[in-house]
Amino acid sequence: MPITILITGSSQGLGKELALVLADKGRTIISHGRDKSSLDALKKQIEKRGAENIIVRGDLTAEKTIATLVSAAKKNNIDILINNAAQYLNCEFLNMKENEIHTMVEVNFISQVKLVRGILPHFLEKNKGLIININSLAGQKGSYGETLYSASKHALKGFSNSLKLEVLSKGIRITDVYLAAMATKMTFQRKDQDLLIKPEEAAKLISQLCTENESVYVSEIQLLRRKYG
Repeated sequence: MPITILITGSSQGLGKELALVLADKGRTIISHGRDKSSLDALKKQIEKRGAENIIVRGDLTAEKTIATLVSAAKKNNIDILINNAAQYLNCEFLNMKENEIHTMVEVNFISQVKLVRGILPHFLEKNKGLIININSLAGQKGSYGETLYSASKHALKGFSNSLKLEVLSKGIRITDVYLAAMATKMTFQRKDQDLLIKPEEAAKLISQLCTENESVYVSEIQLLRRKYG
């Protein structure tokens, strides 16, 4: 049976490129996002490649969306979870609005914890599974104007590193991917777009982690910009 992969935030950017490159490998894709037209367009692209696609639309901060994702994951016997969805805001801390603070933490950390909590029992029952957390270099060090973004990504790093100690011996692998700046809608304001990581190139590298080869375990990787790191 084909490997089934759930990718959050897969209607655009890196998530979309991951869905397409994994569909090319014959994987069944559970795609998630908020925009119906983007998800429908992605579904056509995936099915054109001969792969199956299941759509789950909704805001990750909503309990209903998490429940629907967990249900779809179990129903389709998920093998791999890719926590890709994220919110980004470059703003000095005192200029951030309270709702922006809550949204950043909810999307980048809390929702991912809830999703893992819902899907992990399924992996434990199978004695195998892979969780890939798409993090950022901001999750390893601070950066000007990224106070809450960095904090949420640091939280994800701490959660992931600790959970590895609990589940690795039970057949569950967790890989953290730390990315430098990438050319997506999140970084549209930057003037050095030609120097940023291309999502399609990052997707090809990350897709190599999406195997059932349990003899090799990659705990974390960094993807850097070739010129500046």
